[in-house]
Amino acid sequence: MKKFFSLVAVFAFSSIVIACGDSNNQPDTSGDDVNVNDVSDIAQPDVPEDTGNDVRPDVPDPDVVDPDTVDPDVVPEIVDDVVEDLGRPDVIQYDGFYVPNPIDPYEDVLPKDVDWQSLPKMPAGKTFTTRYAAGVGITSITPDFVVYLGGFGNCTANDDGCRKTDLVHDPVEVRAVAFADTTTNDIVIMVGIDNVGLLDFDVVGAHRHVQKKLYESFGIHFPGANAILAFSHAHSSIDTTGLWGPMMGAGRDEAYTAMVLSQIAEACRLAVEDLGDIELSWGVDELLENYSGDPDTLDSNMWVIKGVKPGETPELKFTLTRWAAHPTTYGDDYLTISSDFPGTFRYAMERDFGGKSIYINGPLGDTYPNRPGECGLEEEFFPEGDRAPGMEEGDGYMKATCTGLMVANAAQGVLQTLTPLAETGIEVKHDQVFFHPYNDFLMFAIGNIPLPFPTCEAIMDDCYIYMRYSLVRIGDLTFITAPGEIFPTFAKDLTDIAATAGYPNPMVVFGQGWLGYLMTEAHYNDASLKDLDYHRGLCPGPDLYPKFIESLTKMVTPAE
Repeated sequence: MKKFFSLVAVFAFSSIVIACGDSNNQPDTSGDDVNVNDVSDIAQPDVPEDTGNDVRPDVPDPDVVDPDTVDPDVVPEIVDDVVEDLGRPDVIQYDGFYVPNPIDPYEDVLPKDVDWQSLPKMPAGKTFTTRYAAGVGITSITPDFVVYLGGFGNCTANDDGCRKTDLVHDPVEVRAVAFADTTTNDIVIMVGIDNVGLLDFDVVGAHRHVQKKLYESFGIHFPGANAILAFSHAHSSIDTTGLWGPMMGAGRDEAYTAMVLSQIAEACRLAVEDLGDIELSWGVDELLENYSGDPDTLDSNMWVIKGVKPGETPELKFTLTRWAAHPTTYGDDYLTISSDFPGTFRYAMERDFGGKSIYINGPLGDTYPNRPGECGLEEEFFPEGDRAPGMEEGDGYMKATCTGLMVANAAQGVLQTLTPLAETGIEVKHDQVFFHPYNDFLMFAIGNIPLPFPTCEAIMDDCYIYMRYSLVRIGDLTFITAPGEIFPTFAKDLTDIAATAGYPNPMVVFGQGWLGYLMTEAHYNDASLKDLDYHRGLCPGPDLYPKFIESLTKMVTPAE
């Protein structure tokens, strides 16, 4: 059955573009939603060749990053995949299977002569009076050059049909919150990133750059994987995977990816530098303004953490919000860079509530927000932003504003009833899961990007690839990362395992990698679920589910 669906994926989807995250067939009442299964929509014949490169102002913009200023050590040198010439084996043998062993472009990032275990975990000079400390760091990843946008349709090697632009409607950013346990000095950093996601080797690279940055800045050992990279997956952000550019050799913009990794590391540095006494509280409620094609469940829970700097006049430092919905309020013809509703959400939170706002996403598998076109405002939140040619007055801009405001209003409601975070400290665990990918179509697509990501053919049963994930417990909240657009049912199975093992208030966040849609084995193999055919074509296959379940079960089960 697994091989059957692999063949179905190759033949049924090879004539369709890769269009992650918007197979939504539940249009708004205005009828503006784009159905990515309509190939004629994806061809975009009406997009002008000049997407507006000449209308950008020459005035320096503090929200725009010049790639020439990026740390040169961050620029990855993606080399040819002739690994034998460098003394590297083609594959790594394991017990009963093997894994393709591509070049690691970030293998020389960390200094080789450091005794990491001898280093302190907390910067010198930091003293605290509260059980937890926290700090915030924000950096821009807004480019000032033409980039390919991520999500919606792939242009199938036709560069003229790609979604590319240098128009900026609103900033795309990295927003990091560092949490420290002042008893153990353990630090974990939750990092909200306005992009579609990063492939595994870039996640590893980002972790190493964070570890190096904090070592050089503070002389500490921060395990890089403790930076939890959580992606918004906004389809109006930049393609950092190469799947939505012309592929076949062109791939993604390496200068931009280098900028992202550099700015992730800098946001983490700022957050650690900002560590100070904090009083943490949290709340949860349902925001039933999202919907999903998942046939079994939906995750509508909104979790909010509030951080207040104590003192004679307490100061709100940040709010961290987790909800679940694809940021696709703009159609694929809105060729402007934007953070979509997470950006308008943050704007509303900071305007109405104060502090710094961070948004992280949850189970995105075929999950979308309701998108109100009106919310009592006469003007959207970023009226000064660029507009796509022909879309200057499009109502997608107001939908992004009203959707963000809707989510912000719900978050502010959660903040009215909060529980102090349990002073039980911080726990962080990581694991790598090996599994066999049965989806030849997805492997073919990823394999045609000139990047070092391992791929396998479905017929080679002993060939495995891998994913990584993290479990983070901060007091009485538990975060489990999923490296892709996980379906709510899959996510619930993970949280059920953690809850049964005694981990409090578990939730799944999209982070630490991107591997397409993540579906349960039952959903993938059930041919009667025709509405999921599209998602099967962008899912690595049914083997990931049992392997992930097995790994998490072992992780949370106490050793005898």
